[in-house]
Amino acid sequence: MDRYQKSLSSADPAPEKETAVTAGPGFEESDYDYNVLVDECDTLHPSTLGHTSLNISEIASAPQQVFAVGALDYSFTSRTREAIFNRRLKDWLDHEGSLLDFLKAQHDLFTWTLNLDQKPLYALIPEGPFAFEIYKDLAGKYQGIPPSDNSDSEAKETEDNRVKPEHVSLAGWAIGKTSLFDGRELPVVKPVSWGIEAWSTQSILDKTFPGNDQDKARADLESLLRRLYYELRNPGLEPGERAINFAATQAFVLGSDNFQHIFKETHDLGLDFYNIQANRSSFQRHDADSWDVDIIFFDPKNQNDTARRLYRFTIDVADVLPVTVNEDLKWYVPTETAP
Repeated sequence: MDRYQKSLSSADPAPEKETAVTAGPGFEESDYDYNVLVDECDTLHPSTLGHTSLNISEIASAPQQVFAVGALDYSFTSRTREAIFNRRLKDWLDHEGSLLDFLKAQHDLFTWTLNLDQKPLYALIPEGPFAFEIYKDLAGKYQGIPPSDNSDSEAKETEDNRVKPEHVSLAGWAIGKTSLFDGRELPVVKPVSWGIEAWSTQSILDKTFPGNDQDKARADLESLLRRLYYELRNPGLEPGERAINFAATQAFVLGSDNFQHIFKETHDLGLDFYNIQANRSSFQRHDADSWDVDIIFFDPKNQNDTARRLYRFTIDVADVLPVTVNEDLKWYVPTETAP
């Protein structure tokens, strides 16, 4: 049983010292087996440590928290829905409508999905009074338009000029399961309206390097971002996974205040990204579930004699949307004791 299968099926209280959750090379497609994810939805447990397992019927009162990173796409629950979708889309576009407007207006014809490696991992089904606003937000992010620019006039003006997002980070609740037209069952995630972010590597590069100068630094940053995204290939269900996903997207992808400093410092030192891992914090508030996320860099030209650079973020994952609970820390770690 692999790491994710084991963590999903475990209903025992966590030990006092958590085993580090490490995102590293070698994560294969089998590590997020779709059938396992769906089957274990029947015994989902909340991320707060010490809770007992729950039956699917109890999820409405205490659903499983999710913070995952992937690509936004859509699929269909049946071939009939797909045919209706294609026919209506053709009629819509023939009358000079935009794809964005269609996706917002006809969201009941298809199912939004969060994909890993071009395969659906979660079905996204908004619920509640803000469901329609979340559907509009998903459509806008799929097409590359931020929510504030989702007006009909601006959508048509920018449709050919926008940069389509490659990645999405999403906070929500696992509330059950559904089936796609090919018979595949997926866990259903109910996104929260304040927990969806989208970005593209190109947009980050353009923001960091507005001109065409610093080609070497630009290439190094692109390599760092793509490697980091590769490390985030996990379901985002376990507390350590959610902490890693949130810390990485906040520190690098979404360009926090520390982003420029971390990249400039490591780039000037000639360091490369090595690893990212999470350990449960030794100090906890009574209502928190805090994890220390370490992002580690090393010297590829002198791995054995040069100390590694460690940046630590403490993330509280007690709520559906994780939060950073302290200022980031940094120090050098001797190579022989580095994680």
